[in-house]
Amino acid sequence: MTEPLTGIRVLIVEDHADTRDMLQQSLTAEGAVVIAAATARDALVDIPNADVVVTDLAMPNNDGIWLLNEINALLRPVPVIVMSGFHESQHAQLRAAPFIRKLLKPVEPRDLSRVIREVLRGVTVRSEQSVLLLGLLKPESEGLCIECVSVLLRCSPAESLKATKELISNGYAIGERGPCARCFENRLVTCLRRSWWKL
Repeated sequence: MTEPLTGIRVLIVEDHADTRDMLQQSLTAEGAVVIAAATARDALVDIPNADVVVTDLAMPNNDGIWLLNEINALLRPVPVIVMSGFHESQHAQLRAAPFIRKLLKPVEPRDLSRVIREVLRGVTVRSEQSVLLLGLLKPESEGLCIECVSVLLRCSPAESLKATKELISNGYAIGERGPCARCFENRLVTCLRRSWWKL
C-alpha cells in the first residue's frame, strides 16, 4: 500500500530537537523524504531540494518570517507552512505574512500530513485579493510587480504578496524577473501560466 506522502520532499525547520525528531519520524513513516534543519539559515541550502517547507515561527536569530521572505525572493518559490504558538490575532507580523498555511501548535502529525497533501494538491483557501488578481493577470511577458498589484487591488504590499504567492502555489501563475507591464521597472513579476489563460 502506498503511503500518503510517498516521494514528497519535506524540509522541516525547527529549533527544538525533540519536536524536530518527532516530525521527521512521523512524516518519514508516511513515505516522505524528510530533510531537517535546526535554524532558518541552515535551511537555506536545502530549499532547492524541497517540495514544501514546514517551519517553526519563533526561532533564535532568524525566524520563520525571515525564512519565508528568503524563499519568496527565489525564482522557484516553494510553499511554506508555518507552525506557531501564537494565533494570527495575537501576532501582527504573522497575520501579514503570506504563508500558504498557518498552524497553531501543538500540531498533530496526521494533521500536518493532511495539510501538506492539500497544499501540494492546490487545495487552499484563496483570499479575495488572489481571486481579483487572477482576473488582472495576463500570460508571460505581461507580468505585474508586487507594488503595482498593491495599487491595482487597493491593498497593502503584504496582502499583494500573499495573493501572488497563493496563485503561484496553486499553479495558476508563475513568478519571473522581467519588466512590469504597468510601471516598466525590471522586477520580480507575476503572470498567468499559459494553461490558465483564456482568450
